[in-house]
Amino acid sequence: MMKINSIHSIVDVIASQYTIPLPLNKIAEEEGLRVIYDDYGRNTFDGMTWYEPDQDQFFIHINIARGNRENSSKARFTLAHELDHYFIDHHRHALETGKMQPHFHCYEPILHYAAHHLLEIFAAHQNRFCFHIKNNV
Repeated sequence: MMKINSIHSIVDVIASQYTIPLPLNKIAEEEGLRVIYDDYGRNTFDGMTWYEPDQDQFFIHINIARGNRENSSKARFTLAHELDHYFIDHHRHALETGKMQPHFHCYEPILHYAAHHLLEIFAAHQNRFCFHIKNNV
């Protein structure tokens, strides 16, 4: 398990270990997380991170009823957000100890959230992204 204490550290560690676009399902698998794409209803959530103490296992639930088809832009954003809950040490620990209950996330409109996170990532790795874009156009 990667031990990461800040959002910028998360970006640094993950961006240094993987290629662009980030293989989010592979990252989850390598961390021992179970990602479940299922229909949880249209009036519920987009994503939820859950810790099951009896199995000592984290689960990430992605709701396909809200347009989160595996590898779609929305599903990738939802999974990335849920992975944040796992990689941020105090979030993961709070879920494991029950100090924080699993909470649902709904992303409307998705572009607002995506743009915010994209700007943070881009700012942290501007040179790497520019090199990638320049050499792969």
